[in-house]
Amino acid sequence: FDKGCPLPCASSSLALFAQLPRLLQQDRPKKGDKPPFQALPLWELQHQMTGSFQGGRSEALHSAAATGRAVRVRVLVQAGVDLEAVNDYGQSAMFLAALHGHAKVVHTLAQCGANVNASSAGGCSPLLTATVNAHTEVVEALREAGAKPLDYVESKLDSSILSHLPWWQPSKLSEVISTKRVTSILIDSSCGHVGAGSFTLDNGFDDEFIERLMTMWATLPIAPPSKPSCSDRSYFCDSEGWIRRNFSAALKDLNIATSVSEALPHMRFLHYGKPGGYLVPHTDLSRTDKDGRMSTHTFLLYLQDCSSGGETALLERLPKGVKGMESRAEGDTDAGKCRGDHEVPVLSAVLPKKGRLLVFPHMCPHEGLPVVDVPKVLLRG
Repeated sequence: FDKGCPLPCASSSLALFAQLPRLLQQDRPKKGDKPPFQALPLWELQHQMTGSFQGGRSEALHSAAATGRAVRVRVLVQAGVDLEAVNDYGQSAMFLAALHGHAKVVHTLAQCGANVNASSAGGCSPLLTATVNAHTEVVEALREAGAKPLDYVESKLDSSILSHLPWWQPSKLSEVISTKRVTSILIDSSCGHVGAGSFTLDNGFDDEFIERLMTMWATLPIAPPSKPSCSDRSYFCDSEGWIRRNFSAALKDLNIATSVSEALPHMRFLHYGKPGGYLVPHTDLSRTDKDGRMSTHTFLLYLQDCSSGGETALLERLPKGVKGMESRAEGDTDAGKCRGDHEVPVLSAVLPKKGRLLVFPHMCPHEGLPVVDVPKVLLRG
């Protein structure tokens, strides 16, 4: 990194980035071969430190922006980056810096010509997320860099998209809805099963909230599948907190004993458009937020009714020979055995119902039974 060297503009950095291979190219040594120590030339060391292929370089840029490492952002820009590359949630480096409150990174990226108005999936701009999260220095930096004011952003967005953004206040559960909330314990919390305390909540969310979720889902891009899948995935990060506020309200003062009180911001919508789609038996992985808190439970919020099929089945255990890996199970119809191919007892089968919330520990074995009524749409986190 040359301090005296001016930062390249976005187009110059992009030209360097374009010279990188799109995918990782790596020749693995044969088993047992241990090459002798060899000093690396400067260019190869730079590639190892900054990412030797386009995906790795973009991940390095996003990580540096999200963690506030302005010097590393400058190094990466000099090495060559796509400043407008986005992650699965549609977030650019500029957006991530604004979301996490790093004004110096915002200033550095703006100097290079990064788009200060690039919205994430769902329509939230860097200025909006900085405002909602009270990052005043970032708000000032974005305005100095020419970010469009929020009233301009509002006027350019479709009203159906606007309905889910944070100036819409979270629904307040009325007394009628509150008294109609129905919780059902699926696996008794006193038993020794890893799924102990799993429950469903009905009537915890009003219809308007569910419809706003459906409206937003329709605006999200479908993620390219990494392998054959029976469902479409669309990723969303609740950087404004509007979904999480509604979750916290719905989970408040339940008539059951549970440690679950809030949701993490990273979520995904799953859409089954054809009958027959299912998920093999598996367990889920935990997630860690920016503050280092690790998740303990999975939630599924069903957004449409399915009168038959598509149940989420909580299992007594995993079938023999099946490892509980979430990445292996998600949409992978060849990864294991579906219902009918194994004899593991089902402890509870939850039918998709509009507005129904299912919560269970990550370690609880579960599977998605074949879909009959379509579409099946749910929010998972």
